[in-house]
Amino acid sequence: MRTWGTNWHRWRAAVTSGQVVAHNLIVAGSTMGAGVLGVAFQSLVAHRLQPVDYGGVFAVITLITFIGLPSGALTLLMARESSRDSARGDQAGSTALLAGGNRSLMIGGFLLAGVLAMGSPLLAWFLVGVVFKCADYAVACCRRWPTVRAGLAILDGRIPGSGAVRHPCPTLD
Repeated sequence: MRTWGTNWHRWRAAVTSGQVVAHNLIVAGSTMGAGVLGVAFQSLVAHRLQPVDYGGVFAVITLITFIGLPSGALTLLMARESSRDSARGDQAGSTALLAGGNRSLMIGGFLLAGVLAMGSPLLAWFLVGVVFKCADYAVACCRRWPTVRAGLAILDGRIPGSGAVRHPCPTLD
């Protein structure tokens, strides 16, 4: 029979042995490193590409992130089930789960790729014909607001000393 005292001593022994601290430092360092690399990537891409290309790059990155969510969920499920199966001494359940999950991800990925490939002309028509025109209309409507007008004037370089360079976008003229 376990008591609160024995559980406390096991937890304290794990923390003082350095395993928990070392593993948390690895996770924290990796997370911060990924954040720094993400900011560096955004900065590099933002300064090297034109606004249209920059938007395209991040639309693709967002799509890849969205598509990668199911595989991340499968990874977490596999880690949990593998540790449970390992504790029981039986690996058959996690092996079957991995095979079924991989099969489902591959079939789903091929179906999604086919749908996106066949639907890309329709998606392009929708983005160019509907979304971008609505955005232009929104900018035209918002130009009437004083704060938006002041911001556009700074972007256009009409305010002396603002240090702004004339924006190349024709919708801001």
